[in-house]
Amino acid sequence: MTNFIAKVIDKLKQWYQAYILKNPDALLAQDFLKKDKKMDFRHRYTFAPDPVIFDCGGHHGDWTLKMFNMYRDLNPRIYVFEIVDSFVSHLQKRFHNNKAVRIFDFGLGDEDKTIEFSICSIATSIFTKPAGSEMESGKIRNVVRFLEKNSIKKIDLLKMNIEGGEYELLDKLITSGVVKSCINIQIQFHNYGEWSVLKRNELKEELRKTHFCTYDFEWTFENWQLKETL
Repeated sequence: MTNFIAKVIDKLKQWYQAYILKNPDALLAQDFLKKDKKMDFRHRYTFAPDPVIFDCGGHHGDWTLKMFNMYRDLNPRIYVFEIVDSFVSHLQKRFHNNKAVRIFDFGLGDEDKTIEFSICSIATSIFTKPAGSEMESGKIRNVVRFLEKNSIKKIDLLKMNIEGGEYELLDKLITSGVVKSCINIQIQFHNYGEWSVLKRNELKEELRKTHFCTYDFEWTFENWQLKETL
């Protein structure tokens, strides 16, 4: 019930930001939600059999569950990464009988390390500390070493909703060349001010060298698909 109330409050805040304060980012987010009801951008993909799917920022597992149900006939392998202890426990219980879904109690980034982050409503971040939020620590693992250790040479869809961690993870994928092994990359960039705007623009310029954008709702969700010529 607490989580439900938090979601309702968050929805009301989004509505207020969009339609009362006329915040451009909030208006675009509402536009995405309306169109997504029809198009289902975040779940509809064309996969070959045995697709490898990464859910970076598993939260409660709703996205993962829908992806599994939609593509179960293709025998998907879904890797879910989450650093919040309570979310990890929930994910482990939710998918404990599902052999297609593997839960990892760490996030992916540029190196092995421990980070501290704030937890508030549905937002978890190392970059903000809202009043009343709790602090927790979590593990990050080098994405390149993780792929090598698990013999993963191709990712059909890598989804990132990791509250600012996307900058580090995407930068590592690009500089290491691993980005060329990612057929689709679904990203929610988070706006933390000028540095994040500049970094996002830089990363998108790099992505254009290997991928093309299939849809883009700024600061909400966008998807990049690998160019066929690579």
